[in-house]
Amino acid sequence: MSRRGDHLYNLWKDANNPRGLWRRTTLDEFRKSKSSWDVLLDVDRLAAIEAEDWLVSSTAVLPGSSHVLLALSRGGSDAVTLREFDMITKSLCLMGLCCRKRAALVDQDTLLLSSAYGEGMATLSGYARIVRLWRRGDPIERAAVVVFEIAPDHIGVSCRIDRTGQEKRVWFIDQLDFFNSHTWLGTESGANIKLDLPADIWLQAHQDWLPVKLRSATAIAGVIYPADTLIGISLTAFLAGKRNFPVLLVARPRRVLPGLFWSRGKLVLSILDELRPVFEISTPFATTWTASR
Repeated sequence: MSRRGDHLYNLWKDANNPRGLWRRTTLDEFRKSKSSWDVLLDVDRLAAIEAEDWLVSSTAVLPGSSHVLLALSRGGSDAVTLREFDMITKSLCLMGLCCRKRAALVDQDTLLLSSAYGEGMATLSGYARIVRLWRRGDPIERAAVVVFEIAPDHIGVSCRIDRTGQEKRVWFIDQLDFFNSHTWLGTESGANIKLDLPADIWLQAHQDWLPVKLRSATAIAGVIYPADTLIGISLTAFLAGKRNFPVLLVARPRRVLPGLFWSRGKLVLSILDELRPVFEISTPFATTWTASR
C-alpha cells in the first residue's frame, strides 16, 4: 500500500488475478467496510496481450503528473523493462520509454538511468556501474551524458531523487559490498559531496534531517557511539561541518531497531523490545530531537 496525494494505491492479487490489479482509492473510501477501487492496470490482461511473463516491480510518479513510470519484470527477475503509463487514459503511452534499466524521474521528460547493459556498463557482480542522463526523444543507446560512475569491483550503483526538502536533491549510492556503501549528494548533473560518514551506516534522509543508524561502534568528533545507535542531525548543519549528533536510540540486549520511516516530518522508529513491537516517534528540532510514543 502506498499513498500519493489524495489516493491510496496497491497491487491486489487473488486467485483470479495472480499477477495483480494495480488500483487506487481515496482515504475516505478506504475507511468504509467495503471499499470501492478504481483499477488502473490489469497486469494479467497486459501479460496475455503482449505474451510476456509480466510482473510489476515498482512504480514512480512525479508530483502533480498523471504519467507513471512502470517497472515490469519478466517472472520477477531483477532486470526490468520501463514503460510509461497514463493514469487518466489508463493506457501505456505509444511513445513511452521502453528499456531494460532502472531509472529516477528528474522531470516529465528526463530520467537518470542506471543500466548494466552494454560494454563497460556492468560491475563484476553484474549490476549497473554508471548513471546516465536521458531526455525524451533521444535514443536510449545514445544517452551519453555520464553523471556518476563507480569502480567495476564494487557491487553496483543506484540513485534516487529526494523532493522532500525545499530544493530537489539527488542521492547517489556507491554500493561497495553487501553491508558497506558510500553516499554522495548532488543534482541531475552529477555528485558534488561525498558524505563524511562510515561506510556501514543506514540512513533515511528527509527534508533537512539526516538520521543515521551505526552498524558498528563509531567515533565522530571525539564521541564514541556504540554499535546500533541511532543518531540524527540537520543536513544543513552536517554539510556545514557540524558533528554534534543527538542520540535518538541506543540499542540494548533484546531491543533492536529493524526499521524506521518518516510521517509528516516526524521519524517513526519501529522497535522490537523482547520481540514485542513498539513504535517511538522522534521529532527533530534545531539542536535536539524529542521522543514520544
